[in-house]
Amino acid sequence: MLLGFYSDIHGNLDALVFTLDGLRALGVDYLFCGGDVAGYGARPNECLELIRFAQGDERIERARVDEILAETSLADPGTLADFLAVTPNRTVKGNHDHAAVTPGAELIFNSFAARAIIWTRRELTDENIGWLEELPLSLDIAENGLPAERGNDSPLLFRLVHASPHEPERWHYLLNRQEIKRAFNSLDVPFCFIGHTHQPVFFEQHEDGYIEVITDSDIVPSLFRRYIINVGSTGQPRDNDPRACAATFGYGDSLRKMKIRLHRFLYDNELAAERILKANLPPELAGRLLRGV
Repeated sequence: MLLGFYSDIHGNLDALVFTLDGLRALGVDYLFCGGDVAGYGARPNECLELIRFAQGDERIERARVDEILAETSLADPGTLADFLAVTPNRTVKGNHDHAAVTPGAELIFNSFAARAIIWTRRELTDENIGWLEELPLSLDIAENGLPAERGNDSPLLFRLVHASPHEPERWHYLLNRQEIKRAFNSLDVPFCFIGHTHQPVFFEQHEDGYIEVITDSDIVPSLFRRYIINVGSTGQPRDNDPRACAATFGYGDSLRKMKIRLHRFLYDNELAAERILKANLPPELAGRLLRGV
């Protein structure tokens, strides 16, 4: 089984398309989106519609997907569209998704982010607003890759949440040991996948409770430890690497041969920046795409 994770797209259609195509090429069986599909970037509706299509929303027709993919420089859009049509996807809500559909919520953001949220709110279609409003804050997923709902007898494997398993509605940033410890204290599953900080990293809790911060590109997890994995940002990386970021989690029967790996994908970030400028969004949001900050 190979699971693919991506998060913090932030209206960056070009990064989303090349990330999804990269995960396709890796052979993932399931897709999981950590939220913040909207905010900052200039193509929020298109990003949302691609993800809705992958999630099985029948209101998004294949012709619309083909139209969206044609806006990008992807060499083989038909193959990606075929992949999205048959590969299950699940999504949780991010803080920018919440703010985009909640008037007044932009007041907690800095001026650039607030301007982008107000612009995004005006641009979103009613269908996309409704879809964002209904997104869950967290999802528990079983070993068979399906949501841990009634009738799924497969053991619980991981939680998907945008910011932290501790009070997910308050969007805590796991940037200090106190918040990381709170996150583990709230976690009752072996793995948790998050985004939010735009900085990929592994947090490993040892058997004695010690929390190790791992910045390698991949890890082989231990069945006796617990993990919080920040999958980084697809659409606006902030770790000084402008390439889109995503992650995969591979494992065999009974969780044999586990490996979690971070991946980087090149995309046309100059085109994505140009889209931001043409939309009259803050130019600072365009510039950071070129530098990965």
